Formats: sequence, structure tokens, C-alpha cells
Amino acid sequence: SRFSEQLERGVDAWEPLKLYQTSRRRFFSQDTISDGSLDVPTGVHDPLLGRSLLQLSRESRSQHRSQDMGAPQTQGPQVTGVILLESRVGDHAQEIFEGVDTTLVGITVDLSDENASVAQDYLEAYRSSVLAATDAFGFDPMPMAKHLLEARTQLRMAREVVGDEASKEFSSALATRLEVTDRAIYAAAGISFDVRSVDDLLVPGQTVVVRAQLWNGGGFTLTGPETGLSLPVGWTSSLVEVRGVSVEGTIAPGDLAVFTYRVGVPVNADVSRQYYLREPRNGARYVWPDDSELWGLPRNPELVKGMATFSLVLPSDSSTSLLQDSGHNEISSDWRYVGVDPAFGEFEKPVLVVPAVSVSVTPSGLTWPQTDEGSQEISVVIRSEAEEGSRGSVKIWAPEGWAVSPMSESFDLKEAGSESSMSFQVRPDGAVVPGRHTFEITARTDKGEVYDEGYALIDYEHIQRTALYSEASATVSVVPVEVRSGVRVGYIMGSGDDGPEAIRQMGAPVEMLDGTRVRDGDFDGLSTIVLGVRAYETRADLQSASAQLLDFARSGGTVIVQYNRGTLGSLAPWEITVGRGSPRVSDETAPVRIIAPEAPIFTSPNRIGDADFEGWVQERGLYFASSWDDRYTPLLVLNDPGEEPRFGSMLATEVGDGVFVYTGLSFFRQWADQVPGAYRLFANLISLDPKEWRLFLARQ
Repeated sequence: SRFSEQLERGVDAWEPLKLYQTSRRRFFSQDTISDGSLDVPTGVHDPLLGRSLLQLSRESRSQHRSQDMGAPQTQGPQVTGVILLESRVGDHAQEIFEGVDTTLVGITVDLSDENASVAQDYLEAYRSSVLAATDAFGFDPMPMAKHLLEARTQLRMAREVVGDEASKEFSSALATRLEVTDRAIYAAAGISFDVRSVDDLLVPGQTVVVRAQLWNGGGFTLTGPETGLSLPVGWTSSLVEVRGVSVEGTIAPGDLAVFTYRVGVPVNADVSRQYYLREPRNGARYVWPDDSELWGLPRNPELVKGMATFSLVLPSDSSTSLLQDSGHNEISSDWRYVGVDPAFGEFEKPVLVVPAVSVSVTPSGLTWPQTDEGSQEISVVIRSEAEEGSRGSVKIWAPEGWAVSPMSESFDLKEAGSESSMSFQVRPDGAVVPGRHTFEITARTDKGEVYDEGYALIDYEHIQRTALYSEASATVSVVPVEVRSGVRVGYIMGSGDDGPEAIRQMGAPVEMLDGTRVRDGDFDGLSTIVLGVRAYETRADLQSASAQLLDFARSGGTVIVQYNRGTLGSLAPWEITVGRGSPRVSDETAPVRIIAPEAPIFTSPNRIGDADFEGWVQERGLYFASSWDDRYTPLLVLNDPGEEPRFGSMLATEVGDGVFVYTGLSFFRQWADQVPGAYRLFANLISLDPKEWRLFLARQ
């Protein structure tokens, strides 16, 4: 078996009964194709969802927002073709699950005959009760509760009779059914439970008020209600107030009971850091913790979970005299913070533990030209989340051969959420030595606490908020890079990248070009215009101002266009094909051959060679041109292992008195890692002199 080491960690061996592959060439067509595929009707209207499974899947795809994967939720009949690759239950199926036991009683297959027979009886009784609940569904869901309680009794009896003989599949399937049945019972009975923290960002040592709210919105009476909190090791809680429970210990129909706790976060509490980010990555792989319960989870479980237990009693005028299994009910909820936005109303956020003091450094990386003997600025932002604020000092520890001024700065933050920004100048103290040099930054409070990391809150509408931490340090990478004298760059930002800062660090002045300047063609004083990644795709002002950019090139300017995911339209001076399905090279170590080593892009002001393509990260590039007019000159050739050579990663062409370059090389991924060769090559691009380019073409 593969991955046999997982067997030692309690993972059961398993095998799929059938393996299908999507017939992708049928994706955009409903025409019958004789390729052995099976049509799955994904466009059937589901009365509970109010839409088809295809529409649901399209909504799911549209959540991949960082890659612009929005898809239409097409109505009406649709089929998806799948091809059966392998089957252990026959290969002549007319239905996708044919030959696969999908029934609930199928989970008893590994039990003894005696236990299987008894468990199957209970499971069939469960199904009968669920069908009875379905029949009772109406405007008032209360009548369903009786049948759902009976269904839960049957599941509990099936679990009890099987006992220790239960397989993992049986236990897991039954646990899932019990959880779903409980949710259905409480929904039908109008019972809800939630746990709310009054603060969303906690710090170690803090005490926070937490309220557990049990709402009896239906017609039952809840008797003997009790609540509790499940806490991490070392945390404490005390119940300080109960409201909404009668002296008899009941919650009447329609009433809300509130149990108020004070929860103490220990001073040594860990901050909320995703489990797969607790240790440095092993190359590109995350290092998972020893706790196997966390493996594969999309995020950490919530730190605090509330539980409530109670019994159900029918009102005195009910015609039903007995409720099965009504005496033991448990409902749980993770804690959360609930706030109100003046514009959008109520919102929810996960509760996070963060450092009392965070230290954020900008920029975290500086690329330093080896000939630069001046100074550059590092900005440090100190933020306090402690209720009483924080006071202390920040110090920068300079590596050997470097000096910093001032060496330390004090801060005095009065309350939670307060910030203070301070600037430090760093400079070489003697000869500048190539390589990486790290400045470490620490904040020490008056209480002697030391902090050496900052965090950013990743918080989007479609992603639960989480904290992403970074070390409080700045790495200076000294690189032998030069920019041609007189270069002045205008930058048109696209979907977002660090190009402007990278160019500044190379030593060239940069101006950000807004929509007005682009539309007006206001490019006076600029030698080069750089388009950020996906700029033509994301900026309507740029699409309508292509002529202005080409006029800039014709008048002797240099235009550098970084990768775009779609056509370049009227921006391209000659025909060039770029878009979905365009070539890319994913192997960041793939060899790169310079086609014309004497082209000025590779000679001035930095001589580019094989060493400049070492140390690249994630990929070589994407959305290479797949075809182009003969007036473009391809400059590089590279490919992933086993694939044909790709010539469209960098193309240059003469446009009037200027030059136009399209490149799909992933410069934007190299900036953060301060890859020296990427800086040197890009410095040559922005330094490209159209006159030198014409001389090169003439020599060819």
C-alpha cells in the first residue's frame, strides 16, 4: 500500500469502488459524444436547495475570488459527462453509483450477523421515523419533533447494541446522523444556542465576559437547563449571572436564558496561529503538529465551545402524552464575537488571541545596490491590544557592518487599538558586502515583556478572519544591480504587486500613474512606463488609453507590459496571443537559455547570465505569449521538464522611436524573496534604451 506510515497513526486502509474522470471536452457542450462517458444530470432542480447542484457548484467556484473564478449559475437542464476509469463493482453501469451500496444499512456490512440484523432493524425504524417527520412538515414544524426524537432513539439504540464491535465507518456514520438529527430536532422545536464574547481580540492575561444564550423559541418547556464552557488547558471560567430561568429551573416557551461567564486567558496562552503555520515550512511543505486531530482541517478549531443540556416537556394542553428520548438533550456552539456595522448591520467574527504588543516592519526586505553608500528608511509600527495600553521602547539590532540611527525609540500607547509609528535610518558602516543582512527589531515593555513579531488580520467577506504573523525583522539583500542614469519610471498598477517599491530599491525614481494621467497621456519626464501584473485586464482606463501608451513608445519611450490573463487588445502594437491556456513554466528551476546574449536587455547596465536565473521561487512565469507577429523578437527559451520549448516569455519590438516589451516572467513573485537576478534583469528592462535596441536589431 502507499503511504503505509499512516497506518501506524490510526488511519484505516481503504479503496474506492469506482473511479470517474470528468469528460472535460463535454464541459461546454450538451451534444451527445460517443466516448464511453456517462451523463450525470447536474441541472435537475432540487426542491430543498431551490436550485440545481450545478448552480450550487458554480456558486462554490465563484468563491475563489483571488483568481477571478466567478461563474454563471446557469438554469435549466444540464448534464456533466464522466468517464469510468476503473471499477471493482462492474464496468457497465448506467448510473454513476450503480453497484455501490449507498444505503444507511450498508454501514453494518462489517458487523457480525447477529449485531448486523439488530442494528439494521433500528436503522430501518430510524428511516421510518424520518419519513413520518417529513410527512408532518408544515407551516408549524413542532409536530415533526416527536418523530425526530423517535428517530434519535433508534440511532442511539443501534449504537448501543453494536458497542465495541463498531467499525470506524459505522461509528463515524452514526455520529454524523445523530448530529444531523439533533440539529433537526432543535430546528423543529425552535431551540437555538450561541456563545458570544464581548471582545474579538484578546491578549494573554486578559479576562473577558462571555454569554451563553439559550433561546426557547418553540412550544416546549425546557427543564433543568445547564450550561458549561469547554476551554483550553490553563484557561479558567466562572459563572457570574443567570437570567431567564425560572425559580423552578425551567425556560418557558418563547423565553431567552442568558448565562454570563468571566473567562480568564492565562498569561502564557498561545496566540491564535493556524496549526500548519506554527513551525517553519519544510521547503514548500507545511509541517503539521503531532496532534492528528488537526490534520487536514481548513483552520484551527475554536478555542472555546459552549454546551447546554436540558429536558423537553410538552405544554399541558398537548394531545401527546409521551415524548420518547426527551430527557437528554445537548446542544453546543463555538464562541464568536457579534458586532454591528452601521451600514450593513450585525456581523460575526471569530475570537482571536493576539500579542499584547505587535511589531510590524516596513519594508521587511530591502534590495540594496552594492554601489549605494547612502541610507534608507525602515518604518516600525507598534500596536497595543491590551486594555490598559502598553509602554516601553523599540530597539533595532544591526548586523555586523551596518549602522542604525536612532538605535531605539520609546512608545506610550494609552489603550487597546492604539498605534505608534517610528522611523529608523540604516546605512553601511564601511564597505558594502554582497549577500543578506538581517536587522532584528524588538519591543520591550516597562514590565519587561519582549515582543518580536507582528501580525496582519486576513479579513474578507468570504474568508473567516485569521491572524497571519511575521517576524519583526528587515532583511537587506545587497545586490550588484545598476539602473541607467536618467531613467524615470511611471508605474500603472494592475491587480496589485510590489513593482514600484522594487524599482525604488534598485535606485530609480517611480511615479504612480492614476487614471487621469493615463487617459490624458500625461507622461512628461518619463523614460519608461511599466504596467503591473494584469493591468490591462483590470483597469478600464488603461483599455481606453492604449493609443496614449503607444504614442509614448513611438515618441521614444520604453513600455514594459507584465503578464496579462487575457488579450492585450489595442495595447499591443502588433498581433500577439495571450490568454487562458497560454504556456507557462511552473518549475522555478527550469533551465533558461538566452537566445540573443548581446541584446541590450542582457548587457546593459547589468550583464545577465545563467546565475541570474538561480534562486527563483514558485515558478519561472505564466501567461507566455503563444503566438506573435514576426516583428516581435523572442529573447528567452525555457520549458517545464518533458514539455516543448517556450519562446514567448519575453518579446520585444520596435515601435516608432521607442520599444515595447511583453514579459510573462514572474518578477512579482521574486520581489518578496529578494531574488538578485530578477532585480538585475528588471533593472535592465526599465533601463532599455530604444536607440541601443535599434542598433542591436541592425546588427542582427
